[in-house]
Amino acid sequence: MLDMIINLTIIEMQKDYNDNNNSINWILSSFWSRTTEDFVARIYSSIDFEKYDLDDKNSCRIAVLEYFCNIATYEQKAKVIER
Repeated sequence: MLDMIINLTIIEMQKDYNDNNNSINWILSSFWSRTTEDFVARIYSSIDFEKYDLDDKNSCRIAVLEYFCNIATYEQKAKVIER
């Protein structure tokens, strides 16, 4: 089940939406907003940090970014800044 969630998340994070009325997107964002488990290593390489902006309509992408900020180690965050 976790593999399916991660795979769907990777797919959803790449999509751009005009509005935030997408049910699978909301379900995934709910998972990432609530989990405290460390899955950063499994999704890190798939996160396109350059796609984030304040007006992003992709709630999954926003939730994964917030998750990363809360869960990632100092070293993982430093790698993002170096990019």
